[in-house]
Amino acid sequence: MAHESQTNRSEGNAGRLAEFLDRLKSQGISQREVAARVKVPAQYLSDVKGASRSFTELFARRLAEEF
Repeated sequence: MAHESQTNRSEGNAGRLAEFLDRLKSQGISQREVAARVKVPAQYLSDVKGASRSFTELFARRLAEEF
């Protein structure tokens, strides 16, 4: 049951990240630029967005500090 809760949370975070990235894209900021600015590989950002990697606290902090 805890695993199911974790999966739902990851998918929710991925959805919120996708919405956030869409807003930035409308402002002319690419996903690749976001990755560079928060110092993560572009593939990691893509994986988190697709819910195949976890949305970590460190990653969330980096996003919050940069944007």
